[in-house]
Amino acid sequence: MKILKKDLKSGFITFKLETPDDGWKLERVLEEGDLISGKTLRSMEIDRGEDKERVGKKPVFIKISLEKKDFHEYSGKLRLMGKVVEGPEDTISSYHTFNVEEGTVITVEKEWKKWQIERLKKSLVRQPKILVCVMDEREADFAEIGEKMKIITEIRNKSPGKQFGETDSKSYFGEIISFMKNKKEEKIIFGGPGFAKENLCKQIKEKEPELYRKIIVENCSHTGETGVQEIIKKGAIEKIAKESRISEETRLVEDFFGEISKDSGLVTYGRGEVEKAVEIGAVKKLLISESEIKNFEKLMEDAEKRGAEIYVISEGHESGQKFSNIGGIAAFLRFRIS
Repeated sequence: MKILKKDLKSGFITFKLETPDDGWKLERVLEEGDLISGKTLRSMEIDRGEDKERVGKKPVFIKISLEKKDFHEYSGKLRLMGKVVEGPEDTISSYHTFNVEEGTVITVEKEWKKWQIERLKKSLVRQPKILVCVMDEREADFAEIGEKMKIITEIRNKSPGKQFGETDSKSYFGEIISFMKNKKEEKIIFGGPGFAKENLCKQIKEKEPELYRKIIVENCSHTGETGVQEIIKKGAIEKIAKESRISEETRLVEDFFGEISKDSGLVTYGRGEVEKAVEIGAVKKLLISESEIKNFEKLMEDAEKRGAEIYVISEGHESGQKFSNIGGIAAFLRFRIS
């Protein structure tokens, strides 16, 4: 995502979306009531007696007050719906939907909050795409990790005998190698129980040296999504992309639960306890589940005024879900308060 124009005093930023993930990044900082504007196609109608007939579309400038947003993960399209507040006379007070996708230029006008600007800054830093493969003798599961984690496919060994030998592995390994060669990720992390990953890496090193240079081998005890999450928790992603949000969020949540288990007194959670900590300026870092932002906006603003750093935690990974399950609000403290 690229920022083409910015005037925070007037509250507007013009964006150009450059990748399918950019719609997801933009959606996370938009709120009901934001003004969204840009060039779009609008249906033209002519009167046919008592009926109206659509006769095509024409490009027009439209500005809407945002009422609903909907990101489609598989297509990468972001739909922004709302009432028209500026545009051709016949469009005022009607409703319009912007279909925002790769290549779209769109302007957002709002009172930008500090945490939203910080999130935008992080999203503008290009994150390396990472392919994770967790495998054993029977199956290989693949996930893509960039700003978020997504399981993309599974490859099964069609003839896993009791003794996993060269005959069994040939077709299975070949299918895995072929899949990886068609992917464009900059790094590939291999993990999983047993020796299958080492055997496959040895074969790749001998036959596909260019592919082998992308590979990092990590130990983990599981396959499937559990194995991918284990790789993330061990910090393997962080080694490659220190700025990756999923890695940062996982580390923050796991550090928080670690402080709880130590009973250090330097963390607190739950609305009432966090509000008390904010009020006396004790909060160093405030963690909010993404789904809870609307419920805690005033608290976030108060925390920012008192020098706290705000971290929004996505529920799109295991640690984020675990955090949401305890109420989705917590804080690291500068000092003990009880």
